[in-house]
Amino acid sequence: MGDVLFAFAVNAKPETIHRALTTAEGVAGFWTDDANVPAEVGKTLTLRFPDAPAAFDLVLTQSDDDVISWRTKSFPPPWVGTDIRWEISGGDNASTVAFRHGTFADETE
Repeated sequence: MGDVLFAFAVNAKPETIHRALTTAEGVAGFWTDDANVPAEVGKTLTLRFPDAPAAFDLVLTQSDDDVISWRTKSFPPPWVGTDIRWEISGGDNASTVAFRHGTFADETE
């Protein structure tokens, strides 16, 4: 499978987007409200979903003002070991987020 890539505009400051990706409250606002979100690189982010049989674990590999990156530890099988990267750019109340989910091991649907 090729990388999943997309970019989107957000009517928010980059700092607001950064908090949405690096705090439990932020992740709850767009993904799941059952999240353990570490601040320290090398620690594991754990996400739980009501209908999922197990938690999704991602290691925080980078967290700075412009880039948040996770490496999947436990996720649906073809996604284990893949990288999820968020690049944030912008200014006052307008930002762009570039999302990439990549480094898939083999071809899957």
